[in-house]
Amino acid sequence: SATVAVEREDFRVELHAVVIGALMDHAETYGRSVCAQHVFTVDVDEEFRLQAVLADRDRIAQVIRNLVSNAAKYSPAGGRIIVRASRTRPGVARFEVADEGRGITQADLERVFDKFGRGSPTGNSRVPGVGLGLYICRRLITSHGSELTVESEPGTGSVFGFDLELVGEAR
Repeated sequence: SATVAVEREDFRVELHAVVIGALMDHAETYGRSVCAQHVFTVDVDEEFRLQAVLADRDRIAQVIRNLVSNAAKYSPAGGRIIVRASRTRPGVARFEVADEGRGITQADLERVFDKFGRGSPTGNSRVPGVGLGLYICRRLITSHGSELTVESEPGTGSVFGFDLELVGEAR
């Protein structure tokens, strides 16, 4: 299983130059399939799409899929979900998945990345899954030398993001 692979001590990612546009195209195809009830958009400048990041393409695609899937699970029908890629500082590309979902309380922010950690249920809503997705995503992003971050407030949605090194651009 994916969890076992990430848990192993010899777990490695294969870093190569990956074109940002390819990652965003993958995000768009996946997002359209799981966000049919939402307003889904991909936001990346045409010029920036041509640049490349140092990444394991399959692993980063897996992270983006998981973040988009979570955004869809925790967002009401009609809510906006945006996948963005932008240069936030020299040599760095920032990837973010933003939603207008129920958000995460301050107390739960500490737990969402834990193994089997999940946000508190609101009302009688049960979201399927076992709480491994964000834990695995954090491990994958950490293995890229980055950090998976979250900004959220209850009722306003969440923004999950990570940075990747741009190929051929000094930091």
